[in-house]
This record gives sequence, structure tokens and C-alpha cells, in this order.
Amino acid sequence: MLKSIFGSVLALSFLLGSPGLSAIAAPPAVETKQVLNAVTLNDVRSIIDELDWTREPSEEIDGFDLVTTYDGWIFHIGTRICDIKDQPPGCLGIEMLAYWAMDEVDYNELADLINEFNRTSVIGKAYISTASDSNLAAWVARYVITDNGISSKNIYANLIEFNAALAAFDEELDVLY
Repeated sequence: MLKSIFGSVLALSFLLGSPGLSAIAAPPAVETKQVLNAVTLNDVRSIIDELDWTREPSEEIDGFDLVTTYDGWIFHIGTRICDIKDQPPGCLGIEMLAYWAMDEVDYNELADLINEFNRTSVIGKAYISTASDSNLAAWVARYVITDNGISSKNIYANLIEFNAALAAFDEELDVLY
């Protein structure tokens, strides 16, 4: 019954010339500014500038920039897998990293929290490392593969998603303090 009603509504919409269901199903047009077969840090920097985020060379990770978003999140960004033989000049990946120094936190509680974040989140991965001063650090990372081309709009979207991942992870960390 439902199938025949749906078919009748769809047929009627085409006969009457109304947009009907076909207009609902069509995805919105997205303007792709540029497709990059490989990226450079300067390509990424220009997209960060479009977002009106600040950036400066990182003093902690060589070849990376330190980015501050409009809502105050700070993370490192850089390019990876660069200048590979038989590939376009540039890099085939973009890596984003942020960390929280974890003073006086129980390792097992932090590990449980990170495992739960990784189980339920697809916008970033989290892990634990020991900082150089032997304190724990909680990291969130996102890696963007650019092999065979990526639009600048996609890189832009990945930056926005990573910003959201930082907020989500920070909210999870609140239970430890």
C-alpha cells in the first residue's frame, strides 16, 4: 500500500511539473575550488587562512605549523609522505595533532576514556604517550589521505571536523578532573 502511494505521488509530481521528491533527493551543489593531486604545507596554510585561524611554525614538531582556531583550540598540522618517486610533487597526507598534558591522572582511567572515545568517534583517534618530562599526555590525531587528488573544500571540511573532535575529546576529559 505504502509503495503504491509513494509511486503515485512520485508520478503525479512529474506529471504536474512540480519538484516533488526528486528535488529532495538531489544533493546540494558544492563548488570545488581546486583539486590537488598532492599538497604542500603552503596549500594547507592558505586554507587555514580562509578560516581566519592563526598559524605559526611549530617549535615542537619540525615542519609543522601550530594553529589556533577561532574558538581557541590549538593543534599542530603538517604534511606527510612527501616527494615520493612516481607521484606528483608534494605530499600525499596531512596530519593534525593536539595534546593535553595530564598531570595527576590515573593511567587506567585515562586509557578507559580514550578507548571509549576511539570506539564511539570517527572524527579523530586518541592515544596516550609519555611526554619528555615523564608526564602523561593525551593526544587526538586525524590523518587525511590525499592520494589521487583531494579538493581544497575537502581539506577545509577536515579542518572543521578536527576542530569538532578537539571539542568532543575535551568534553570527555572533563570527567577526569
